[in-house]
Amino acid sequence: MNTKTKTIELSFDQVLMDGFDEMIFIIRVEENSIFSYEFINQVAMEKTGLSKANFR
Repeated sequence: MNTKTKTIELSFDQVLMDGFDEMIFIIRVEENSIFSYEFINQVAMEKTGLSKANFR
């Protein structure tokens, strides 16, 4: 990954984390119908009691 791509990804993550007043969940659906949180934003963590420990 080049520096420009890394900067864009960091900015995108930051926008998702802090840029919305709504809850954002990104969920991976794996084999055998296993659902895993890939990302939840700060608002979702505050409103649900979930933390970074709940996702990859």
